[in-house]
Amino acid sequence: MSEQVSDTSLTNDRPHSGRLSNIGTFSAFKYRNYRLLWISTLISSGGNWVQQITIGWLAFAITGDALLTGTVAGLRGMPFLIAGPISGVLSDRMDRRKLMLITQVYLALLGLVFASLVAGLFGMEVTVWHLYIFTFMFGTGWAMNNPTRQTLV
Repeated sequence: MSEQVSDTSLTNDRPHSGRLSNIGTFSAFKYRNYRLLWISTLISSGGNWVQQITIGWLAFAITGDALLTGTVAGLRGMPFLIAGPISGVLSDRMDRRKLMLITQVYLALLGLVFASLVAGLFGMEVTVWHLYIFTFMFGTGWAMNNPTRQTLV
């Protein structure tokens, strides 16, 4: 037979005030290093998403082929299979802040080189092979950066 549960056992007996009390949702922001990590993650991740959309758009504009555009997107995720576990080991054995700084500088420089290529500063036209190479390199950088960033919290 089934037991009956009284309605009072499902409610909280404490008085309810109209405000959130002692939840501490934003309490981590009182630490300077956490604020810096949070802000850098916001900026870096925002740039990453804009870059993913732009590269996908550029791939489709160059090729007009959905399959090749999907291949470009897939090449960004492939390094996570190989570099992800390696990055986890490195972030356990190296100074995490230094490793994250190295990967962020790598990603920033790679972004500048890619932007220069797209802007025509190297005197060549962007092809799908450029997108393949740069996307794979970006994916490798993010595969190294993400585990390190997550261990800092």
